[in-house]
Amino acid sequence: MEYEVQSVCDNAMEDDLLASSVQEQVPAFLQKLWAMVCDSNTNHLISWSEKGNSFIVKNAEALARDVLPKYFKHRNFSSFVRQLNLYNFIRSSGLGTNAIIASGNVEFGHMNFCRNRPELMIAIKRKNTTLGSSKTSPTAAAAALPIQSSAQDDFSKSVIGSLEKLQQQQEHIMGTLQDINRDNRALWTELVSLRQSVQRHDVIIDKLVKFIAQLFKGRAILGQKRKRFAFDLADALEAPAKRSSSGAVAPPVDPAAQLLDDLL
Repeated sequence: MEYEVQSVCDNAMEDDLLASSVQEQVPAFLQKLWAMVCDSNTNHLISWSEKGNSFIVKNAEALARDVLPKYFKHRNFSSFVRQLNLYNFIRSSGLGTNAIIASGNVEFGHMNFCRNRPELMIAIKRKNTTLGSSKTSPTAAAAALPIQSSAQDDFSKSVIGSLEKLQQQQEHIMGTLQDINRDNRALWTELVSLRQSVQRHDVIIDKLVKFIAQLFKGRAILGQKRKRFAFDLADALEAPAKRSSSGAVAPPVDPAAQLLDDLL
């Protein structure tokens, strides 16, 4: 059930709004809107702006849930905005209804909807929907121009600030990537140097292994030759004795020359 329209701003405004001469000429929607904006109990959801030439919706979702049903037969914030558009209220931002609900904050203004001046609402007329007219009157647009300009300036400043932050973040990321790239190059250079050092060590170790193998092999051959030399020397020393015992005279043998021949 719709609540009875009443103004809660002060007694003087209440008398003006409820005067029959005014009430008969002001549409019911505007009377309910006036009462809703003036209600100090819902200032945390909807209230007059500081200058009093517009009103601010501070929480669209909560307003639709808790306040709209007290004045209208619905909880639809989009329907509420469409009604405002029909009476040529100007929205301070270019956000759509869904975006307004998401952000929860938006300002509406009309040149004849001002705080402490309920009698001005008589001049607020509904659009002629039968002719399909959706254009705002020049006077209403002119009155709402300061609101739009201020909102656009705030929006532009916000966008510029966000872009500057993004640019700073991008520059920081680029600097970090350059540092990482420089560190990677230094690590790669060090890795190449270590690989070359390992290769040189492998060559040296291979040469040492071969040298040691040849050294042991040479020692084994020398040992065999030494044994053979000892046997040959013993035979050479025993040969004269054998020849003398047999009576045959053998030509003298030089042991040193014989050993040299064996070694060669």
